[in-house]
Amino acid sequence: MRTLRSTLLALVFGALVVLAAPGQTQKKSESHAIPSYDLAQEVKVKGEVLEVKNYDCPISGTMGAHLILQTGEGVVEVHLAPAAFLSEYQMSFAKGDKVVILGTKVTFHDTPAMLARRLTREDNEYFFRDAKGRPLWAARHAVHSNRT
Repeated sequence: MRTLRSTLLALVFGALVVLAAPGQTQKKSESHAIPSYDLAQEVKVKGEVLEVKNYDCPISGTMGAHLILQTGEGVVEVHLAPAAFLSEYQMSFAKGDKVVILGTKVTFHDTPAMLARRLTREDNEYFFRDAKGRPLWAARHAVHSNRT
Protein backbone atom coordinates (compact mmCIF):
# COMPACT_ATOMS: atom_id res chain seq x y z
CA MET A 1 0.00 0.00 0.00
CA ARG A 2 2.86 2.34 0.90
CA THR A 3 4.58 1.56 -2.42
CA LEU A 4 1.42 2.34 -4.38
CA ARG A 5 1.03 5.68 -2.58
CA SER A 6 4.69 6.56 -3.17
CA THR A 7 4.37 5.66 -6.84
CA LEU A 8 1.23 7.79 -7.26
CA LEU A 9 2.85 10.75 -5.50
CA ALA A 10 5.92 10.42 -7.70
CA LEU A 11 3.75 10.35 -10.85
CA VAL A 12 1.74 13.39 -9.76
CA PHE A 13 4.90 15.30 -8.83
CA GLY A 14 6.52 14.35 -12.15
CA ALA A 15 3.48 15.49 -14.09
CA LEU A 16 3.50 18.84 -12.28
CA VAL A 17 7.18 19.35 -13.04
CA VAL A 18 6.64 18.62 -16.73
CA LEU A 19 3.62 20.94 -16.95
CA ALA A 20 5.43 23.75 -15.14
CA ALA A 21 8.57 23.55 -17.28
CA PRO A 22 9.08 26.78 -19.24
CA GLY A 23 9.77 24.99 -22.52
CA GLN A 24 6.46 23.13 -22.29
CA THR A 25 4.13 26.11 -22.25
CA GLN A 26 2.23 26.63 -25.45
CA LYS A 27 2.10 30.14 -26.90
CA LYS A 28 -0.65 31.33 -29.22
CA SER A 29 0.62 32.20 -32.67
CA GLU A 30 0.06 35.72 -33.94
CA SER A 31 -2.52 34.49 -36.44
CA HIS A 32 -4.68 32.99 -33.66
CA ALA A 33 -4.46 35.92 -31.24
CA ILE A 34 -7.54 38.12 -30.99
CA PRO A 35 -6.76 41.19 -33.10
CA SER A 36 -7.52 44.68 -31.86
CA TYR A 37 -8.51 47.81 -33.74
CA ASP A 38 -5.58 50.04 -34.72
CA LEU A 39 -6.44 53.57 -35.91
CA ALA A 40 -2.92 54.02 -37.28
CA GLN A 41 -3.56 51.13 -39.69
CA GLU A 42 -6.97 52.27 -40.95
CA VAL A 43 -7.70 51.78 -44.65
CA LYS A 44 -10.66 52.01 -47.01
CA VAL A 45 -11.55 48.93 -49.02
CA LYS A 46 -14.15 48.74 -51.81
CA GLY A 47 -15.82 45.52 -52.73
CA GLU A 48 -18.87 43.41 -53.38
CA VAL A 49 -20.51 41.28 -50.71
CA LEU A 50 -20.23 37.60 -51.62
CA GLU A 51 -21.82 36.28 -48.43
CA VAL A 52 -23.34 37.46 -45.15
CA LYS A 53 -22.91 35.17 -42.17
CA ASN A 54 -23.40 35.21 -38.43
CA TYR A 55 -21.42 32.97 -36.11
CA ASP A 56 -20.02 32.85 -32.60
CA CYS A 57 -17.08 35.22 -33.01
CA PRO A 58 -14.16 35.44 -30.60
CA ILE A 59 -13.45 39.02 -31.72
CA SER A 60 -16.83 40.47 -30.71
CA GLY A 61 -17.29 37.88 -27.96
CA THR A 62 -20.81 37.05 -29.13
CA MET A 63 -22.80 35.99 -32.20
CA GLY A 64 -21.09 38.25 -34.72
CA ALA A 65 -22.17 39.62 -38.09
CA HIS A 66 -19.65 39.14 -40.91
CA LEU A 67 -19.36 39.89 -44.59
CA ILE A 68 -17.30 37.94 -47.08
CA LEU A 69 -16.11 40.69 -49.40
CA GLN A 70 -14.58 40.42 -52.86
CA THR A 71 -12.09 43.26 -53.23
CA GLY A 72 -9.55 44.17 -55.91
CA GLU A 73 -6.93 42.43 -53.76
CA GLY A 74 -8.94 39.26 -53.15
CA VAL A 75 -11.46 37.94 -50.67
CA VAL A 76 -11.54 39.29 -47.12
CA GLU A 77 -13.78 38.54 -44.16
CA VAL A 78 -15.16 41.69 -42.55
CA HIS A 79 -16.06 41.59 -38.85
CA LEU A 80 -18.84 44.14 -38.35
CA ALA A 81 -20.36 43.87 -34.87
CA PRO A 82 -22.57 41.57 -32.81
CA ALA A 83 -25.55 40.42 -34.86
CA ALA A 84 -27.90 41.77 -32.15
CA PHE A 85 -26.40 45.26 -32.64
CA LEU A 86 -27.18 45.17 -36.37
CA SER A 87 -30.65 43.84 -35.70
CA GLU A 88 -31.42 46.48 -33.09
CA TYR A 89 -30.48 49.28 -35.48
CA GLN A 90 -32.14 47.55 -38.45
CA MET A 91 -28.91 47.20 -40.41
CA SER A 92 -28.91 44.48 -43.01
CA PHE A 93 -26.62 43.59 -45.86
CA ALA A 94 -27.01 41.18 -48.75
CA LYS A 95 -25.03 39.33 -51.36
CA GLY A 96 -24.27 41.70 -54.23
CA ASP A 97 -24.14 44.88 -52.13
CA LYS A 98 -21.39 47.23 -53.28
CA VAL A 99 -19.75 48.67 -50.15
CA VAL A 100 -16.81 50.70 -48.94
CA ILE A 101 -15.38 49.62 -45.58
CA LEU A 102 -13.24 51.86 -43.37
CA GLY A 103 -11.38 49.66 -40.96
CA THR A 104 -8.23 47.86 -39.93
CA LYS A 105 -6.83 44.95 -41.93
CA VAL A 106 -5.79 42.01 -39.77
CA THR A 107 -4.95 38.34 -40.12
CA PHE A 108 -7.19 36.07 -38.07
CA HIS A 109 -6.94 32.27 -38.14
CA ASP A 110 -4.41 32.54 -40.98
CA THR A 111 -6.82 34.38 -43.29
CA PRO A 112 -7.14 38.04 -44.30
CA ALA A 113 -9.79 39.83 -42.28
CA MET A 114 -10.88 43.33 -41.46
CA LEU A 115 -12.36 44.98 -38.39
CA ALA A 116 -14.91 47.52 -39.65
CA ARG A 117 -15.40 50.97 -38.17
CA ARG A 118 -17.72 52.29 -40.88
CA LEU A 119 -19.49 50.81 -43.89
CA THR A 120 -20.85 52.90 -46.75
CA ARG A 121 -23.45 51.52 -49.16
CA GLU A 122 -24.82 53.90 -51.77
CA ASP A 123 -25.69 57.07 -49.77
CA ASN A 124 -25.97 55.30 -46.40
CA GLU A 125 -23.31 55.09 -43.71
CA TYR A 126 -23.31 52.50 -40.94
CA PHE A 127 -21.05 52.93 -37.92
CA PHE A 128 -19.70 50.08 -35.78
CA ARG A 129 -16.91 51.87 -33.89
CA ASP A 130 -16.40 55.43 -32.70
CA ALA A 131 -13.70 57.84 -33.94
CA LYS A 132 -11.17 56.23 -31.58
CA GLY A 133 -11.94 52.71 -32.80
CA ARG A 134 -13.92 51.67 -29.73
CA PRO A 135 -16.86 49.32 -30.42
CA LEU A 136 -20.18 51.15 -30.30
CA TRP A 137 -21.91 48.03 -29.04
CA ALA A 138 -19.67 48.01 -25.95
CA ALA A 139 -20.57 51.62 -25.10
CA ARG A 140 -24.25 50.87 -25.61
CA HIS A 141 -24.02 47.80 -23.36
CA ALA A 142 -22.36 49.88 -20.61
CA VAL A 143 -25.18 52.45 -20.73
CA HIS A 144 -27.83 49.75 -20.41
CA SER A 145 -25.89 48.03 -17.61
CA ASN A 146 -25.74 51.27 -15.63
CA ARG A 147 -29.52 51.67 -15.85
CA THR A 148 -30.28 48.44 -14.02
